[in-house]
Amino acid sequence: MRRLAISGVVCLSPLVAAVALADAPLRINEFRLEQPGADTDEYIEIAGASAQSLAGLSLVVIGDDDFALPGEQNGTIEMVVSLDGFSVPSSGFFVVGEPKLSLATPDLATSLNLEGGDNVTILLVRNFSGFDGQKLDINDDGTLDITPWTEIVSGVAALANANPDGVKTDYFYSTVTVGPESGQQPAAAWLCGNDITQWNVGSLDPFAGVDSPGAANEACLAAAIVINEVRIDMPGGDTNEYAEIAGPAGSSLEGLTYFVIGDGTGGSGVIERIITFPAGATIGGNGLYLIAGNQFSLGGTPDLVVPIAQDIFENSDNVTHVLVRGFTGTAAQDLDTNDDGVLDATPWTELVDSIALLRSASIPPVGTEYAYGEARVGPDGAFVPGHVYRCTPSGEWLIGPFDPVVGLDTPRTANSGCTTCGQGAGNCHEVHKGPGCIDADCCELVCTLDPTCCEVTWDQDCVNSARNLCLEGGSPPSLQFNEIRIDEVSNTDPNEYIEIVGTPGTFLDGVSVVIVGDGADTDGSVEAVISLDGAVIPKDGVFLLAESTFTLGTPDLTATLNLENGDSVTYFLVWNFTGLNFTDYDGNNDCTLDSQPWDSTIDSLGVVGDDNRCVYSTTTVGPDYVSTPAHLVRCLDGSWRFGRFDIAAKDGFDTPGTPNTECPAPYACGNPKGPACFTPHAGVGCADETCCRTVCAVDLTCCEIAWDATCAELATLNCFVPGKPPEVSLSEIRLDQQGFDVDEYFEIVGEPDTLLNGLTYIVIGDGPAALGSGVVEFAQSLNGFRIPESGFFLAARSTLTLGGAVADLVLPNSPEFENSDNVTHMLVFGFTGAIGDDLDTNDDGELDAMPWDTMLQSVAFIESTTVPPTNTEYAYGEVRVGPDSGNFVPSQLAYCPSTESWTIGTFIPDAAAVDSPGAANYGCDYSGGGPKCPADIDGDGEVGAADLSTLLGAWGGSGAADIDGDGAVGASDLGALLGAWGACP
Repeated sequence: MRRLAISGVVCLSPLVAAVALADAPLRINEFRLEQPGADTDEYIEIAGASAQSLAGLSLVVIGDDDFALPGEQNGTIEMVVSLDGFSVPSSGFFVVGEPKLSLATPDLATSLNLEGGDNVTILLVRNFSGFDGQKLDINDDGTLDITPWTEIVSGVAALANANPDGVKTDYFYSTVTVGPESGQQPAAAWLCGNDITQWNVGSLDPFAGVDSPGAANEACLAAAIVINEVRIDMPGGDTNEYAEIAGPAGSSLEGLTYFVIGDGTGGSGVIERIITFPAGATIGGNGLYLIAGNQFSLGGTPDLVVPIAQDIFENSDNVTHVLVRGFTGTAAQDLDTNDDGVLDATPWTELVDSIALLRSASIPPVGTEYAYGEARVGPDGAFVPGHVYRCTPSGEWLIGPFDPVVGLDTPRTANSGCTTCGQGAGNCHEVHKGPGCIDADCCELVCTLDPTCCEVTWDQDCVNSARNLCLEGGSPPSLQFNEIRIDEVSNTDPNEYIEIVGTPGTFLDGVSVVIVGDGADTDGSVEAVISLDGAVIPKDGVFLLAESTFTLGTPDLTATLNLENGDSVTYFLVWNFTGLNFTDYDGNNDCTLDSQPWDSTIDSLGVVGDDNRCVYSTTTVGPDYVSTPAHLVRCLDGSWRFGRFDIAAKDGFDTPGTPNTECPAPYACGNPKGPACFTPHAGVGCADETCCRTVCAVDLTCCEIAWDATCAELATLNCFVPGKPPEVSLSEIRLDQQGFDVDEYFEIVGEPDTLLNGLTYIVIGDGPAALGSGVVEFAQSLNGFRIPESGFFLAARSTLTLGGAVADLVLPNSPEFENSDNVTHMLVFGFTGAIGDDLDTNDDGELDAMPWDTMLQSVAFIESTTVPPTNTEYAYGEVRVGPDSGNFVPSQLAYCPSTESWTIGTFIPDAAAVDSPGAANYGCDYSGGGPKCPADIDGDGEVGAADLSTLLGAWGGSGAADIDGDGAVGASDLGALLGAWGACP
C-alpha cells in the first residue's frame, strides 16, 4: 500500500495502473533517498515503454556543495549516472539502485549516496556534457546559469523547504515538486499509477509496503468525504485541538454536521459538541478541511474557526466523533436513553463517517461511557488517545504521540504513512497487541528475525529479541554530567547544550540522556530521550551535545534538545533505556519513580526551581536568585553551582566542549548568621533569603561582589515594611474625562524621600449584583517607592498627557477607576485584602471588614447624597465630595492642606488651571500652619449656620469639624466656632 501526499485518495490495483500508463512517456516514476540505518535501499525508477532505449540519457542529481560558504553552495551537481547501453525492460520500469538494494534487483547497480534532509532535484536529461561537482547556479539565485544537456526529459525536486533562502536552505530547480512532509524532505516518493502528474510522499520505512521499484505503482482515485485526523488532548492547555476532514477537492460540506457523542447527566450517548459547516464551505484544493479553535498554532490555517480558545473536545472518557448529513439533533440530547451502547435516536439522514476514541475498550466499558460506531482506536495506555489519524494510504486509524511538539500532527497537510515500525507503534520492550514497535531500527532487526512480530503481534518473544538485538551487553561506561545550559536571553535558546565527561575513546552505544519533568501529569513524565548510540568520548574527555544552531563551539553530536527551563527537571544518564518518551513514571506524584525504564543509572542531576515540583536525584542544584537556573556547572570538587543567565556575560562560566576551570560563587542568600539586608556590608548576600533573592535577581553583584549601598537600598525598597505608616496624604485624583480615560491618576504628597512601603491605594465601589456595595474595585501597592524630591508622588497610566508630567508609578491599564457611581478612594497601611473582596456584606453603608492596619485618608466621590443612595452604591468615610454642578460624580478632586478642603475640578482636563499631577495643586499653600479659618468647615469664607449644622451633625466624631484637633468633636469645638462667627479674616 502507498502513502499519499494528497489526502482523500484510495489505491487501485497495480494491474489497472499498468494498463492505464502503457503509453505514458519516459519519466522518473519513483525514488528513495533515505531510510532508517544505512541507506542500502536507495533507488531511482524510470518508467517507459518496454525495450525503449535509454541511449544518450543520464540521471543528474542537483543539490549543494558541502564545502562552500553559506549562500554559495547552491546548484551543484552531486551525482551523474549515464544510462548509455541500457533499455527499459519488459516490465516498463528501469531501476537504478544500490548494489545491496533488497526491494528489487536493480537494472543498473551503482553507489548512489543520495542526499537526504535538504532540497534535492533529480533530472533525467539527454546528451549530458557536464561533470560531477559542476556548479550550475553561478550566482546562487535559484536559476541554473549552465544547462549542460540538450533536453530535460523528466524531473522532480524533493523538498525539505518550499521557500528556500539559498543560505540556510538550498534552492531547487524543477517546477515539479514533492514535499515537504511535516517540515522534512520526503524519504521516498512515487507517481500515481494512473496519474503521472501527481507525486505522493512515501514512507521512511522501505519495508512498509509502500515502495514498488521495478513494478507498477498503485493507482489513485478520489475517495468519499471522511474524518481524517483528530486531536483532543495535549500537555498543558488544550489550545491546539482540531478535527480534519478529507475528501475530493472542491467537495461541498453544506448540509454536513460534525458532532461529538460522550457523557452527560443522562449517562452515555449524550451530544457534547455540535459544529455546523457554514454556507459555501468546500474542501480545499489539497483535499483537506481543517476545524480548530481560535488559539490554534500547530500550522495550517483553519478553514473553520470555532470561537473557543481551548477544550473544544472532551478528553477524559470514551468519545465518538461523528460526521453526518441532515442533522436535526440538539446539544445535550441523549441518543442512548437506556445506556446500553446502542443508539436509540439517530437524528440525521446519512452517516458520513465516525471514529470512536477509547479510554476503555471493554464492553461494557470500565470507568467511562459507551462508544459508538465500528471504527474505534485506543486506548493509549491507560488514557484516551490525544491524537489519532488515518495513516496513508490504507486509511487505518493510528494513535499519534500525546505531545504535538514531537508528534505526527499534519493539520491541513498529508497524514503520516502506515507502518508497523516507528511512531504510532508500541514499546519495543513491552508486550502489546499490535504488530511492530516504535523504534524503527530495532523493529526491523526483530522482524527480520521473526516476521510475525511485524505481522501479527508484538509478544514476549519479540520483546526478548529486542533485548538481545537492540540493547547493549556488559556494564555501563563511567560518565558524568559536567555542564548544562537550558536557557538564555534569546527566546529561541539556540545555544542549549549538555556536556558529558568520560574516558577518551569510550563508546556511548547504549547510553541515553533522559530528562524527567512534568507532562500531562504534574511530575515524573519523560520529557526527552536522546540516544548517544554511535558517539564516542573525544580525546580531550569532554563530549558536547548541542543544538544544530549552536554557536559557542563545535558539538560532538547535534540533536533537537528543547530543554525545559520553566520547571524543576531531572537529568539522567542511563544505560539501555527501555521506556517511552512522554510517559509518566511517577503515577502518584510522590517524588519516587514507580519504575526506572533503564538497566542502570550512570549519573543524574536534579535542577530545582521555585515550583515545588519533584526531582529524582540526590544531587541537586538551584533554585537560583530567580527560579530555575539557566546554566549549571560542576565544580572541580564535584559540587554543582549555577552560572549566568546571559550567555554573553563577560564574567560568565560557559566552557562548552572544554574542561570547567572556574567555579561560580556559592549561593549567598539565607545564612541566618549573615548580615542584615538593609545595611551595606563588604560581604555578599544577606540573612533574609527571600529578600536576598529579590535583590540579587535585580543586581547579581550583590550576591557575588559586595552588598553595597545600592543593594541595601534595593532591599529597603523591595523588602522593608515599617512598623507604622509614613506621614503622607492624598493630594489629587482624576477618574473621568471626555473620550477615553487616558489621564486617570492619583497623587500623594509628603516629605521628599519618604518610603511608601506598606501603603496601598484602594478604591471601594460596587461589584456583581450579588455583592452590591463595598466591593474593592482597585488596589495598588506602593511598595518599592519613595516620595520624589518634588514632594509629590504621581501614579498614572502610561497614556497620561497632562502638562508633560512623568509618573513615578505607571498604573496598569486595567482595572480603570470607576466613574459612574459613588466610589471611595482610600490610602491605607497594611492592606491584606484583594480586588473583589466585599467589605460591606449586608450593604448597609457600614464596612463589616477593614482589611488594613491603618486608614490614613479617604475621600468619597459622590453621585448621590441620599441615604440609602439612589441608583448607586454606598460611599464610605466622613470626607465626601460631590456631586458636581451637573449632578454627576466629580471627575477630578484636588486637596489643599492650607484650607483642609477638596475642590471639584472640571470634566475636561486642564493642565493650566485645574490638573497639576506631580506638582503643587493650584491655589494651595504648602508652607504649613493649617487653615487660616479652621471654623469655616465648608470653606465658603464665612463661619455660619452651615458650619454649625455640620459640627452638630459630627458631634462625638472626628474629621474637619474637630476644630481644635483633639480627636473628637465636642464643646470646645462648638465654642471655637461660635467665637469665630462671621466672615473669615
